[in-house]
Amino acid sequence: MKNLIRLFIIISFRLLLWCLMTSSFDAKNIGFGLIISCLIPFGQYKNLQLRSVLPELLLTLKLPIDMLIESIKVMAIKNPHDKFTTIEISPMAKKNSQLSIFMDIFRITFTPMSMVVGRADDDHWKIHTIVSSKSDQYGEHK
Repeated sequence: MKNLIRLFIIISFRLLLWCLMTSSFDAKNIGFGLIISCLIPFGQYKNLQLRSVLPELLLTLKLPIDMLIESIKVMAIKNPHDKFTTIEISPMAKKNSQLSIFMDIFRITFTPMSMVVGRADDDHWKIHTIVSSKSDQYGEHK
């Protein structure tokens, strides 16, 4: 039963990603996405722990809202400037769960203002962001 739940979660996550990438939740797209979700080879999910996946999925569900907020912020930037910063890796990704690492990177990179460019250290991702060139990271004017 536990394996069936894991399989359902994996297929549901793949289907959710498909619908977000295609920006369509109509019946034909969901059917096509379900076929694709089932055709993609499955990895080792026997060691996948549900208690590590569910919090990651819940955080992923708020991505469309974050994406819209950051899209508005990007449109408001008149003189874009590249900035590299670090943010903390999620607790489950720190435990080297491959799915949690993927979800953490996916959540950060999905929004238009940020992209993971690597690990700064064991506890932080190195992030590329876009800021207004009028101020630096501390809000001071140049």
